[in-house]
Amino acid sequence: MPKNVLVSGAAGFVGSNFVNYALANTDWNLIAMYGSTYADAPWRLPNDSRVKVISWDLKLPLPTELTGPVDIVVNIASESHVDRSISDPVPFINNNMRLMLTMLEYARVAKPELFLQFSTDEVVGPVIPGQLHKEWAPVIPSNPYAASKAAQEAMAVAYWRTYKLPLVITRCMNIVGEAQNREKFLPMAVSKLVSGQPVGVHAKQHEDGTWESGSRCWTPVDWVSEAVIKLAQRDPYMHQSGAVDKPDMFNIVGEPLSNADLVDKIAAILGVESKITYSDYHSTRPGHDLHYGLDGSKLKQLGITSSVDFDEFLEKIVRSYL
Repeated sequence: MPKNVLVSGAAGFVGSNFVNYALANTDWNLIAMYGSTYADAPWRLPNDSRVKVISWDLKLPLPTELTGPVDIVVNIASESHVDRSISDPVPFINNNMRLMLTMLEYARVAKPELFLQFSTDEVVGPVIPGQLHKEWAPVIPSNPYAASKAAQEAMAVAYWRTYKLPLVITRCMNIVGEAQNREKFLPMAVSKLVSGQPVGVHAKQHEDGTWESGSRCWTPVDWVSEAVIKLAQRDPYMHQSGAVDKPDMFNIVGEPLSNADLVDKIAAILGVESKITYSDYHSTRPGHDLHYGLDGSKLKQLGITSSVDFDEFLEKIVRSYL
C-alpha cells in the first residue's frame, strides 16, 4: 500500500524538488505543506491527484485532522539564507525554532513510522582543508542560521529519546538545482557572468597577496531526493532504554569544489570569460566559514550512491537560468 508522506517546506527550492522527484520515482501519496515566506513558491508544486497541497503557518499548531494519516514526515521547512540570519537574527531564529516545535508536536500525535529531519553541514562549522566531518562531529555553529539548525537537531534528538520519535537526521551541503532563489550563489554567478560582471568570491588573502578561495561540496538536489527516498525505506534506529545512544544520522555529500573553480565551470558552460573578485571571507560576512566538508562514506557503506553525474547536472541547471 502506498505510503502517505508529509513534506514540510514543500514550496521551497529543496522541498518542491523533492515532491516532484518523489512523485516521479515512488508510489507515495504526498502531502505538500508550505507557508508564506519569501522563499515559498507554490507554482513549483505539481497538479497531481497524488499530491495534496496545504498552506499552513507552521508557527501555529498543526492539527492531524488537516493532513490525515501520515506514514513518513520529511521536515525540510526552515529559513536558510545565512545573510538574512546575520542581518536580522531574532525573527529568523524564532521562525526556525517555532516551526520545529510544531512539527515535533505534530509527530508526537500523528505517530509516523519515520520523521526525517533535514539539516545542514553548517551546524558543525568549518574544516581544515583535507579534513572532513563525519556524522556526529562536534556541533560548533558559526552564524545564527547554523545555530538555529543545530537547535532543531537537538530538539529532534530530545523527542527521539523522550517520546520515541522514529528519527533520522540528514546533513547536506550547498544544494544546487533548477528554480533556486536568485540570492543563492550559483544562479547569482550565472546572472553576473552572463552580464559580464565579476562574481564575488569569499576567500583568505595570504601574506604574499594570493587568495585562497572558499570551498564546499556542491550537491545536486536530485541526489538529495534520491538519498532521502532510499533512507526512508530503512527502519530507523530507536532509542534503547538506559543506553547512551544516538539516532541515525547520514551525510549526503556532493562534488567538492572551491567556489572559484565552480565559477570557472559555469563560465565554461556559458562560453564566457570567468571573472572573479575576491574579498575577505570574515570581514565581509561575519560568521562565514572558508571551508566546509562532510564525509559521505557512511552512505556508501550502505550501498547508497548517487546516480547523478555532477557535470551533466551542472550544465543542465546553468542553462535553466538563461
